[in-house]
Amino acid sequence: MKLVAKHGEDLIPVEISRAGDGFHAKVGDTEYEVDFLKANDLLVSIRLGDGRQYAVVDARDGASHHVFFDNARVGVEVRDPLQMQRSLRESDVQGDSRIRAVMPGRVTRVLVAEGDSVKKGAPLVVLEAMKMENEIRATRDGTVESVFVTDGQTVESGADLIEIV
Repeated sequence: MKLVAKHGEDLIPVEISRAGDGFHAKVGDTEYEVDFLKANDLLVSIRLGDGRQYAVVDARDGASHHVFFDNARVGVEVRDPLQMQRSLRESDVQGDSRIRAVMPGRVTRVLVAEGDSVKKGAPLVVLEAMKMENEIRATRDGTVESVFVTDGQTVESGADLIEIV
């Protein structure tokens, strides 16, 4: 199972697979052998391959998790990367005048300026997310009315990028 965990502004790839009676987890570049024991809907006991053991409370609200362990609290948003890619394609089909970010990321390049004429499918913005560059394309023919982002800007999911009229 592949997921993306968002912690603050960081997008961290997570991969979990079955390994014998437990699991193998890769979080970013770090790998763990893990055993889980679910005590109830909120409490999970986690034992790492090196013998460390944690009681973890996971209070979930949709994709957002508030994880409490070892006297610390961590807020994490967990997303399915395929669902994020599908959202990108659905946005392409809708033809909205406002082009929005469907995932959090960093704008690496703005390829148009206000007043530019664009055709449907023309590249507008390059958004880096999950260590991949995603070219955000025009969903309709028209003129760029507004550019809401700049090179290097970090955006949240749903942020306005470009408006085409």
